[in-house]
Amino acid sequence: MNDVPATVLSGVTKVGYGLVLPVGVLLLCQVALLLTLDGSGSWDGLGLAVGTLFIVPGMLVANGWVLAWRWTARRRLFVAGLALPAVLVGTEFLWLHGGPLRRLINGAFVAPFTWVWLYVLLLFLPLLVSLVLRWRRVSHGGRGA
Repeated sequence: MNDVPATVLSGVTKVGYGLVLPVGVLLLCQVALLLTLDGSGSWDGLGLAVGTLFIVPGMLVANGWVLAWRWTARRRLFVAGLALPAVLVGTEFLWLHGGPLRRLINGAFVAPFTWVWLYVLLLFLPLLVSLVLRWRRVSHGGRGA
């Protein structure tokens, strides 16, 4: 076996592989989704284009959960960083091209927006858990990541 301890990735590497690259992939997927629309006169494309202005910065914040963990492999960090964008792009794809599922997703946007807030909470849950664990580790005298 290899007894050499694994090197923890630096903060710059975490930002690059855990935030910038996954959100860059998200941005490319947003453009690809826009290109799949057929121009049928619906407001879907405009909604997605304007929504992207809020989705990309929001995903940068939500994906900040990867910064609190000690990563030793770039590939694992990148794949973990892609998890939330994949959920988001999958949901958007189902909204745009999901047939009967589109109706369910549109129903989530009816007031009082319970399902929308639950979805947002679930997207930000990894960040909240990471912040709490990081705070506990630092406040109880443990070494920070």
